[in-house]
Amino acid sequence: MNLSLFNRTRYKRILWQYAVVIGLISFAYVIATPIGLRLSSNVLFEDTVIPLLWSTLTDVMHYLFYWASFAYLLLFASRFSLRQSKGFLGTYAAVVAARYVAAMLAGYLENGFPTGEEFLTEVLFYLILDILLDWVMMAAAVLAVFLVTERAPWGNMRRVSEEQSPMSRWMPFEGMMDLRNPLLRVNLIIAAIPSLQQLIYRMIYDITYYGVARNLADLLWMISYYLGDLMGILIGYFFILLLLNRFYLTEEKARMEFFKDQD
Repeated sequence: MNLSLFNRTRYKRILWQYAVVIGLISFAYVIATPIGLRLSSNVLFEDTVIPLLWSTLTDVMHYLFYWASFAYLLLFASRFSLRQSKGFLGTYAAVVAARYVAAMLAGYLENGFPTGEEFLTEVLFYLILDILLDWVMMAAAVLAVFLVTERAPWGNMRRVSEEQSPMSRWMPFEGMMDLRNPLLRVNLIIAAIPSLQQLIYRMIYDITYYGVARNLADLLWMISYYLGDLMGILIGYFFILLLLNRFYLTEEKARMEFFKDQD
């Protein structure tokens, strides 16, 4: 990695920061898994709104995992480049695998472990499939970043002097929904990835297991779930936007302090 001393320092710090952030989100998600199972099976809570609220909280943590990861992907791509994001991608791949394995073990501690044959014939397949799907989601995000930002016309980017951060090509933003900015365009695309995944899962479940709505209440309930998934796209977009703005301010401050000390 051919980076200056300042950029190497920033790269390591950002990578470490990402590992801590995504590790904490994953830890919270893993802890929430057995608690949710216990709440849903406890006679004191199963007929109350508490299991639904806890399930919603778990879903939020699930989305936060992807939104935070995609925000850091855009940070690495705009601050350095996609080619120099291998450390980030490796960290993401490792955390995804550890997250699913830990969540699976947490669930087994609550409900009991499967037999060796069940694990090899059923559980292992779905575990590997879940991990691979998450890796595919990140691969789709990386492809979107490459196509939209790495190959964006120069007319869509600001000119950057040697004293400025590479992030200044894209930021500060002229508007929260300025889709002429390639970084905001790709933000909208990748923010939709987790919601689209959830929509596909929900459609498969409704078609395969649940079937058509039995009454108006069922129909309204199903519509609310689908609308919630679509709302997740906008929520994710603005969440990532908020993080990107924070990243930019932090990087500019770090650059000013570093070169001030060099004088």
